[in-house]
Amino acid sequence: MIDHSPIGAVPATPSYLDAVRRLVASHQVYKNADHKGGFVTARALSRLPLFHAQNLDALVAGRIDTAALETDASIFARYVQ
Repeated sequence: MIDHSPIGAVPATPSYLDAVRRLVASHQVYKNADHKGGFVTARALSRLPLFHAQNLDALVAGRIDTAALETDASIFARYVQ
């Protein structure tokens, strides 16, 4: 929605705000750190390389066990950094 706005702002119509409240409550969207007042889906975030375990390729190739996979906390810390 921000990309389609002529001023680069999030819409503020009552129907939009109501829809966003419902999506946030059901954990289908999350606040977007890149766009103030914007939201993003987990699916969109998962496409970013920051949200993949750094050793995911080794796991898929069978070189490491699932216990050695990078933790969620480590992935999140990398994203916040």
